[in-house]
Amino acid sequence: MSTILCSQVASQLQGINTTEFCFKNIYISMERTTLKNASIGALIGLVLTFVPLISLLAPLVGGGVAGYRERRGAKGGLVPGVLAGAFVAVGGIVIRTVFATLRFGIEGAIPIAGVPLPTLLAALFVGTFLTVVAAAGTVLVAAIGGALGGVLEEDRSRRQTDETIADTIPGTAPRTRRMVIALVSFVAGLVTFVAVGFGVTEVLDPYIWPSALVGLPVGAILGVTVSVLGYHVLTTRGGRRQEDDESSGAI
Repeated sequence: MSTILCSQVASQLQGINTTEFCFKNIYISMERTTLKNASIGALIGLVLTFVPLISLLAPLVGGGVAGYRERRGAKGGLVPGVLAGAFVAVGGIVIRTVFATLRFGIEGAIPIAGVPLPTLLAALFVGTFLTVVAAAGTVLVAAIGGALGGVLEEDRSRRQTDETIADTIPGTAPRTRRMVIALVSFVAGLVTFVAVGFGVTEVLDPYIWPSALVGLPVGAILGVTVSVLGYHVLTTRGGRRQEDDESSGAI
């Protein structure tokens, strides 16, 4: 509900505080939008969870879509990103449990017949602990994706504004500059992915097998983060520098 329409509706209702009424309606609208964006991101994340290789980055992509659709910057993208990650974590557990039950039956999916009680309790504790850790990791990665998605959307909005200005002012070419910055940011992200991914894989190799299942996703997440934030910082500083130069020239 827009502010003008909200004020008009509140003014027709007796005994209603206009400001409080409008804030409540705007808050409810934002909550619904956030849940919708989180649900869409979670759906994409769940689908990608079952795609080989890409499944390792499914929470990042799902959170990124949710944060991008939120259109409220990095901080605004955190909430739908976290929600999308939680939906992906819970949905993944439910889907895997249902598939295992349908394929192997209850006894096959949860083999407890003949297992001593101490062993069963220990297995239950370890399984619960690993599930909680995996779910927390999914939510964390999705939150990072939500923040990065918000940054990407913010850059997209600013890029459209800059291109509109460039069309009206001869001699300005922000599109070429942004393409160069995008290429530099991509290379920086790729180098980060290779260095961190293979570095972590080598460090964890004596302790975890296959260590690449940990090293490569960590490298990919950091690589994407470096690319997105690098592009954001460079374009923002470049835009401010250009504005300062234009202001100095005008003076």
